[in-house]
Amino acid sequence: MADISNNIRKLRTEQGMSQAQLAERIGVTRQTVSSWERGTSFPDLGMLEKLSEAFETEPARLLDPAYSAGRKREKPISYSFVIKAVLLFLFVYILGLFFGLPVLSGIFGNAAPYFWSLVLLIGFIAFCTCLILEHISDCTAPGGAAEEYGPEETTEG
Repeated sequence: MADISNNIRKLRTEQGMSQAQLAERIGVTRQTVSSWERGTSFPDLGMLEKLSEAFETEPARLLDPAYSAGRKREKPISYSFVIKAVLLFLFVYILGLFFGLPVLSGIFGNAAPYFWSLVLLIGFIAFCTCLILEHISDCTAPGGAAEEYGPEETTEG
C-alpha cells in the first residue's frame, strides 16, 4: 500500500500542486492528503477515481508499484523478433529438407521417422538461440533492460 502513497506524492509534485490544491480539487482536507502521502491512511475507491481525474491519469497508475520506483514496465516482445525467429525456423527446416534427408537415408535406410524429429529439434534449438540472443542484446543495448531496472531512488520524508 506504500506504492499508493508514493504515487500520490510523485504525481502531485510532478504536476506542481501543493497538498492544499489537490485537497481542494477532490473535496477533502489537506490533512487527508498528507495522511495518504505518509501512508497512515489510504483513499477509498471513490477517492481513487477522483484522484485519477485530478491527475488526469488512469486509476491503475496510482496503484502501480513500478511507477513509484521510477522503473519502466517491461517492454512487450517485438514483432521483428517473432518474424526473425519464424524465418530462421523455416530456413533450418528447408536446409534439413534438402540436405538432411539424403544423409539420413544413407545412414538409416528409411529416414522419414528420424528426419522430422531431427528437423524439429534443430528448429527448436535455433528458436531458443534466438530468444537468448534477443535477451542478451536487450540487456546490453543502450536503454535496454539493464538501464531500465537500475538502482531504485530512495525518497526521504
